Amino acid sequence: MAQDVVPTNVVSHQETELDTSRDLGSKAVAVFGLITVFAVALLWIAAFRGWGQSNASGKLRDSDRWLQTATTRCTQTLDQVRSLRPASAESSPESRAATLGQANGFLQAQLNELERREGVGEGDRAAVDLWLADWRNYLDSRIAYTAELATGQDTQFAEPVVEGKPSSISISAFALLNGISSCASPTDL
Repeated sequence: MAQDVVPTNVVSHQETELDTSRDLGSKAVAVFGLITVFAVALLWIAAFRGWGQSNASGKLRDSDRWLQTATTRCTQTLDQVRSLRPASAESSPESRAATLGQANGFLQAQLNELERREGVGEGDRAAVDLWLADWRNYLDSRIAYTAELATGQDTQFAEPVVEGKPSSISISAFALLNGISSCASPTDL
């Protein structure tokens, strides 16, 4: 019986194909791994830079000019409101109404100016619009309350509620988040 002896330095055709397919497989895994690492890195960069995000948080990114205008205008209004006698110090509903009427006039002028939205970046417009709508609703409620006081009714201020919280909280939170604390809701009631 003769045994077939295969020299050790001879490689069969099947073994060469197997080695080639292993090389291609390991190269594919390596390329896939690099693409995955690159994609994850890109996602982290995008997350930290805020790419593709809506401005749901309310933090303004592209409205520096509007924020500067708001700070100046709100500081002026806050000084005007603070210069008035506190409404709580007034002895009658009618006198509280007179004081609040003046304060509401200052706040109305402030809100009218801010509603022009000059300098609000396109990506920030929705957040600013929501904040201004909260302010408008809050001011309308103050005006209605002042009208009740002017008739002699000694009632409590019923603040509007936004998402289960008093609107002054959302107004003030937005103002603090964006560095315009003078635009927080006033505490003169």
